[in-house]
Parts: sequence; C-alpha cells; structure tokens
Amino acid sequence: MKIVFCIPGKKFSGTFLSCWTQLIKKLQINNIEWAMVNGYVPNISMSRQALLDRARMHRPTHYMWIDDDQVFTYEQFEKLLDRDLNIISGIYKKSPELFACCKLNGETLTIRDEMFENKEGVNEVMANGMGFMLVKKEVFDGMYNPFDFLNENQWEDFGFADKARQLGYKVNIDNTVIVGHEKLMTI
Repeated sequence: MKIVFCIPGKKFSGTFLSCWTQLIKKLQINNIEWAMVNGYVPNISMSRQALLDRARMHRPTHYMWIDDDQVFTYEQFEKLLDRDLNIISGIYKKSPELFACCKLNGETLTIRDEMFENKEGVNEVMANGMGFMLVKKEVFDGMYNPFDFLNENQWEDFGFADKARQLGYKVNIDNTVIVGHEKLMTI
C-alpha cells in the first residue's frame, strides 16, 4: 500500500501544520509508505488535476485529498483507510448548520440529519467536498478530466462525484469522521 497525499494550497496555518506533522509521524510509526504533492493554481479544478498528474508518478494505491484549511487527526485518516472503500470521505461544515455534502436525494446534509443515527458511520451520498477524501487508484484510472465543474453551484468535487457515479462507483462519507474547517473556525 502506498498513499499519496494531495494537498492543494499555498498558505498553511500553524494548526494545519501541526495536524500534518502528527499525521506523518504516525504514518512512519505504522510503516505506511507515503508521498505528498502540493501546489497551487487559482482555479481549483486545474489545481486538483495538476496534483493528480504529479501524484500518479508515485504509483500509489490510494490518493488522500486534504485541503489546506482542514483540521484533522491521524486517527480520522486511519478510519477512512480501514473502511477499504473505493471512495470514502470525512465531512466538514461549509456553514454553522450545513456540511459540504449532498445526500442522494439532492439535499444538503445538516447537523441535525437522520443520517447521523447510523452508528456504523458509512453512508452513500450524491457528492461530498474533497477536503478530506480517500480515493483508490482504480477510480481515477478510468476517468478523463475528473475535476470538471458541473455548473456554477456544483464545483470540481461534485464533478468528480458525478463522473465516479457514472462509472459505477459509490461516493461514501463516514459521518463519524468530522474534520474541522478553519474557514469557519469549526475546530
């Protein structure tokens, strides 16, 4: 197994760097082979595509996408890895009441959603933000331009989810993995 961490962005807070340092320490302790690619392009679709192109050179088994404004732990990453799903993501808020996640019925996931009654944690969704998402290599192998925008309201992460679903993959979240989102200060 080899994980390539794809981290779009050019400015990293002390909080992010602390999370990242703890993550790589525990990767080494647990003998998990890893690499990291980072870069910034003002257009997020182009940024993700550029990172994916560079990450492929490492020949990973998995791609772990972590946005530069996420607050996370190694244990949250490990939980996604242990799920052994093609696409699995933690969730994070885009506002105080809403998560960056669209349920199968098209509604935005809220903090009071019945989905949280599922104590197992894994739920299929229409799309989810890619701020803390683990994707197996095979998913990207069959996709051309995986990060196209669907429309002005559904960005590259929704474009990716749409293409993955068209190829027969399920887009899953683990609702027990809730990472912080520094833009909202939901740490």
